[in-house]
Amino acid sequence: MKKIFALLITIALVVFAFASVSAATPALSIKPSATAVNSTESIYVSVKLDQSAEIKSLGLTVDCDSEVFTIISGKWLVENMVMSDAFGSHITKNAVMLLKKDTDLSGDIFEFTLRVNDSA
Repeated sequence: MKKIFALLITIALVVFAFASVSAATPALSIKPSATAVNSTESIYVSVKLDQSAEIKSLGLTVDCDSEVFTIISGKWLVENMVMSDAFGSHITKNAVMLLKKDTDLSGDIFEFTLRVNDSA
């Protein structure tokens, strides 16, 4: 069984926010759906914006150990987006979204699914 500790170590979220020139990078947290998973099982991870922030665009990169996990899917949980792409059609590690205007966001903003590889 793969412990969630391994998941938390192998997943790194790189987030950038562009609300204005002086915008600070917002604090994020992740919450996995399980504390342990077996080979070929999936785990769902939600990404939460810990405090309210004015956001106009947001990008994130999910970097996980490809020997252990495969990125299956991802989706933004934010409404009123002008444009969004969650990992693209070829399942890259990047997801971006653009809002029409600065919007006060907080709470769950993104979720993605990982599958544990057979060889893990």
